[in-house]
Amino acid sequence: MKAVSFDFDGYLEFARDCISTDGSDEGLLRTAISRAYYAAFHAARSYAQVQTRGAPNSHQMVWDALRTCRGSKPNLARLGEELKRARLKADYEHDFGGDVSKAAVRACNIAQTIVSGTAAEAP
Repeated sequence: MKAVSFDFDGYLEFARDCISTDGSDEGLLRTAISRAYYAAFHAARSYAQVQTRGAPNSHQMVWDALRTCRGSKPNLARLGEELKRARLKADYEHDFGGDVSKAAVRACNIAQTIVSGTAAEAP
């Protein structure tokens, strides 16, 4: 069987679908935050891999590389870390402690900013 590369861009589309399907379903909204994060993370990781000539192997290494590498993008790194905190909250906290719907929309917007901001130079 031929190996096929997974297209992580679909995660952001899926996140938006989760929001539009039922904006009151907390499980779907939390899933949207998580999928938006992973769309952004993989876009940033691909960008960092090109800039550093190696693949950062942890989430924090990706955001650190984005902040400090040749062609650095510190604002996107800051947004990525904000999105990571939202993803951890969505995935692990029983009480989200805020408006999950607004957080999901913000997560998608941040992810789109990161995906767009890293797309030009990713492999």
